[in-house]
Amino acid sequence: MAAISNTTSLTLLIEEINATLQQSEALLEAYIIEPRDKQLEQLAILLQQVRGVCHMIELPAATFIASEMVMVSEHLGRINKPERAANALSRAIVLLRRYLEHVQQTDKSIPELLVDGINELRLARREQRIGESHFASISLQSDVITQSDAVTLNDASITELKRLRHMYQVGLLAVLTGESSVGIKVMGRAVSQLVKMIGPTPQGQLWWLASGVLQGFVREQLQLTPTRKYLLAGYDRSLRELISQGDVLLAQSPHEALVKESLYLLSLCRVKSGIIADIQAAYSINPVLSDAQLQAEASLMSGGSTSVVRAVAKALKEELQTLQSALDMAAQGAMEADFSDLAATMGRMAGTLIMVDRPKAAEQLQARAAMIEHWDAQDLESNEEQLQALVDDLLLVENTIAELNSQQGPVGAAAQEYNEKVSRYQLDGARMTVIGECRSGLTLIKRSLTTYLENDHDRMHITNLPHVLNSIVGGLGFLHFPRAQQIIQKSLLFVQDRLLPADAQPVDAADLDLLADAISSVDYYLESMEEHKPIGEVVLEIAERSLSALGYQMEQAS
Repeated sequence: MAAISNTTSLTLLIEEINATLQQSEALLEAYIIEPRDKQLEQLAILLQQVRGVCHMIELPAATFIASEMVMVSEHLGRINKPERAANALSRAIVLLRRYLEHVQQTDKSIPELLVDGINELRLARREQRIGESHFASISLQSDVITQSDAVTLNDASITELKRLRHMYQVGLLAVLTGESSVGIKVMGRAVSQLVKMIGPTPQGQLWWLASGVLQGFVREQLQLTPTRKYLLAGYDRSLRELISQGDVLLAQSPHEALVKESLYLLSLCRVKSGIIADIQAAYSINPVLSDAQLQAEASLMSGGSTSVVRAVAKALKEELQTLQSALDMAAQGAMEADFSDLAATMGRMAGTLIMVDRPKAAEQLQARAAMIEHWDAQDLESNEEQLQALVDDLLLVENTIAELNSQQGPVGAAAQEYNEKVSRYQLDGARMTVIGECRSGLTLIKRSLTTYLENDHDRMHITNLPHVLNSIVGGLGFLHFPRAQQIIQKSLLFVQDRLLPADAQPVDAADLDLLADAISSVDYYLESMEEHKPIGEVVLEIAERSLSALGYQMEQAS
């Protein structure tokens, strides 16, 4: 983050820049409607002027994005997908205008705010992305000592690397499709095991950094921007290369771009202990800007990031609660209801529901509002059937609002199986309670296994596992999660067969890690439901593979 010393120059030029960008926007819109080469030539000239001004007032990121805008405008007529490029250019014009206004208002330049916009333009021209660290000055020197021959990869090691890559890919897929923190945790578990496996080799340096980055996402809640998702995909490509080349690659230095990007993200973290603090100390990183501050600046620049749909849902719920309370009081004779006012409220709510694309609930609410508009207290007493129909309509609206609050049900496919006569808020509340109890049990199991291993396989610490596992099996049955339920059942068999018998041989740490992977995968699955971002059953494949490695095969659903 750099303070701008010549804000006066920007202030003097901002109106002219905005006018030029506005002309550019008009030319682009005209070209989209009726393409002409002359329009593109004029557009390129205007954007060149903007680029020159940004260069003159020493704003490197603004100069960079303006240069990309010029190149897109010059090649727009020859690009295979002009719609995509035109849309990217249109968004970039808006982004640059807001960025310059933000710089003027705050008297500081944060180049990272333009990286996603720059990359969108570059992708439109089929050019390589730039990293978020492109504008940052980061030293890659550290006091970490690596040993090229510290580890040798044999066939068994390669097999384990493939298993860890599959685990990583499951988490990556979740991140790419749902931006779920569960996916990050799955990836983090895979990378932490990889770090242990390849040790202090040159390639191990990259995976140490990757483990820190993933910890940063979990502990600091780093936002998953498109550029950061690309970094996570870059880790997967490096793991694929490691599997392919083995010892040859293990002794080589990792890709410099991945190292720099990882260090940049770690510089945004504010953790004072653990792996992140160790990496910051090793690379002499002194954090200046936190990710929370970065996202706050992005929010300020864009005018806020609050979800409009959820804000509308909150307002609708408040109006609905007022409406329900008034009807309830009138039905009990506690107060006399003004049905014309209630009908007007229902009409407003119906209009809002239409705006958020919920026509079914809106139509029913409008029809019911017209029906009750002229009711009085006597109608309320004599029309018990109509009153029940009104209650049913309001329940439909309540369930519709619940859907707006969470576009995906909190329990995946099972969430779609609900009785419309039951409040989804109440039903989801019951399910979330069961999910919470199951997750508490899984946490207890993981803690017990850790204590068991730390205390030289003392069975006293795991005698409660069968009871806890059985209760989780019951909870997963209630939730209609048969696949997760079977995983816990097989985990129970492992505990009963391999851990609890008095004559059983101590289980080695590798097998306990496999069991922990299975337990953790179910926990991640349930956590994603709890966060209303279902990760899908693909995460359960990790558990099934882990249990298969322990000798417990899953039974196919009939």
